[in-house]
Amino acid sequence: MSVARVTFSLPESDVRELRNLATKWGTTSSGAVARLIADYRSRQLDLAMAEGYAALAKEQATEAQSALMAQAEVVLRD
Repeated sequence: MSVARVTFSLPESDVRELRNLATKWGTTSSGAVARLIADYRSRQLDLAMAEGYAALAKEQATEAQSALMAQAEVVLRD
């Protein structure tokens, strides 16, 4: 993995929080930023999967309702 050096400015309170996280996680500030980004990506993937599963469930419920109605016509006719 290649590494790029970046410089950015943050409010002092954010820098303190970043350093606290780095200490808590036993890493550097750069490591904490990398972990935060990885966690963000993971949450985004989880949200996308949840949306996909919800859409699939809705589609399957619609299909099940259609099948039930078709089956009910046959059963009620007999």
